[in-house]
Amino acid sequence: MRLSTFASLLAVAALFGLGACNKSNDAVTGGPAVAAMRARLQLLEGTWRLANYRKQPLPPKQQNRVTLNLANHSGDSLPARGTSFVNRYGGTLKIDQANGLSVLKDGFFTTERAGPRDDQQAEEQYYRNLSKATYFDFNGSGQLLLYLGDKDHPDTEVLIFAR
Repeated sequence: MRLSTFASLLAVAALFGLGACNKSNDAVTGGPAVAAMRARLQLLEGTWRLANYRKQPLPPKQQNRVTLNLANHSGDSLPARGTSFVNRYGGTLKIDQANGLSVLKDGFFTTERAGPRDDQQAEEQYYRNLSKATYFDFNGSGQLLLYLGDKDHPDTEVLIFAR
């Protein structure tokens, strides 16, 4: 097995493990935060491109390469698929009272193509980050913001997507 393929498998394993964890962030789970996300769920539908991360920006050559395609929602779930830095991936985003926003581990998949080392590393980080998403919002420019923790905490990483 090639090292880059092995690294991709490790990233997927991390996503499965982290996506299944209960999130104990009281600022995100339950109450008004979950209700606000549910009310805006249909606004997520469509194709988004990962523009950057707020805390650890991507190099310019890696910006706007990752896609996140969110299909018509059913209840509190959205089928998700896209192209990361090297591979294609898919799964389901879900909103629930206990966890806020989460990536479901059941049904998550990724292809296993090899690619340049820096792209493989960026892909692994993207999958880890996506699995930690707890809340979504939109900024004044219409960008999708996926928070990896308490949205009001200044040290929280944010995935920034644009249409």
